[in-house]
Amino acid sequence: GEDALIGAARRGERVPPLQVRSAGTGRMLRLTAAPLAEPAEHAAVVVLVEDVTEQRSLEAQLIQSERLAAVGQLVSGVAHELNNPLTSIAGLSEFLQERAGLARADREHLEVIHAQAERAGRIVRNLLTFARRGTPGDQVVDLNDLVARTALLVGYELRIRGITLREERAAAPLPVRGNADELQQVLLNLVNNAAHAVRGLPPGEPREVALLTAAEDGHAVVMVRDSGAGVPEALAAQIFTPFFTTKEPGEGTGLGLSLSYRIIESHGGRLRHQAPPAGRRGAEFSFQLPLAAAVPDTGRADPAAGGRSLLLIDGDSAAELIARALFEPAGYSVHVARSAADGAARLAAEPWGVVLLDGALSADGAHRLAEELPVVEGRRVLVATGDAELAARSRERGHGPLPRPFLPRDLVAAAGDLLAAPAAQGEVAR
Repeated sequence: GEDALIGAARRGERVPPLQVRSAGTGRMLRLTAAPLAEPAEHAAVVVLVEDVTEQRSLEAQLIQSERLAAVGQLVSGVAHELNNPLTSIAGLSEFLQERAGLARADREHLEVIHAQAERAGRIVRNLLTFARRGTPGDQVVDLNDLVARTALLVGYELRIRGITLREERAAAPLPVRGNADELQQVLLNLVNNAAHAVRGLPPGEPREVALLTAAEDGHAVVMVRDSGAGVPEALAAQIFTPFFTTKEPGEGTGLGLSLSYRIIESHGGRLRHQAPPAGRRGAEFSFQLPLAAAVPDTGRADPAAGGRSLLLIDGDSAAELIARALFEPAGYSVHVARSAADGAARLAAEPWGVVLLDGALSADGAHRLAEELPVVEGRRVLVATGDAELAARSRERGHGPLPRPFLPRDLVAAAGDLLAAPAAQGEVAR
């Protein structure tokens, strides 16, 4: 390439600069050539050599950012249309699985339908989370408690796969400021990756995943360590790159680590990978977050004070079925508004104990309704959304975000105390 460039310059031809990678340094170089005097066969040529490694890296980052912005716009546009059928499929299949007398084959088919709908919902949520920079929130979260709850979530699945989960937690609480759901998502991503790394080990080799927490220099430290083969040195620089994965097709989207990196970065920390010490195999991922002073709990208003009535503002019939199936047996009267405008009018007209709002009704003012809905004594507001930014803003206003598409167990988790509280003796539902 260099000879062709110099030859073209000697002939007086205009040629674009040549970009080559230096074999000795690995740097990216840009070569520009021009004749020193009049063009001639053996004329002297001036060659400008520029190191453009950093420029190329910035250009690649810009292209990637533009690509992700386009993905974000695309996913945002279709998320609502995808989430409605996914809520129907996943939610109703979960209810059907609880029916008595189902044949084993029917139950297995329903489990497959439910699992695949959940997987599709996770992919949509992950893409939305990655494409939009959400705010981390201002909750005080005890990382020790979060690690313990994460271990309970994954413990059973790891045991049936023959994987040992070991915990070593700091003696004192590790309070940090942030979003508990997002931080737990990071922990789940790291633990699932560690489990994937060890489950393919030959029989007889130890399959172990360790979760460790500690306090160091005013920071909370969380480490996830596995006994797998480790990350090859040639791939270490790519593991936080979006859509990069070493898993088989269908087993991962390549967004887990890049999502986790962004979440930890938004919380004021940094996610790192480090090779294990000499003599130890596996991979180690860790992150540090600044410790926060605990804040007093101001308490939560009694949800029953607003009456055992629920207003569902949602255009999806499946959401109504799920809400009725869960809340009516608990003594709630469920009312439905199919638009944000109708919902706003009914909110102004009556006090409601619970409001369940579909944040995806953006064209009809649901975003504005979710963000401006005042906090009223005795009323609980749950905002169903796949938008991380709207979830964060709703949380800041004291409302409870609910992932979209939501499943019956998600709604139970978000409103568990409401459903657990028995109806008052003699209370009449409106």
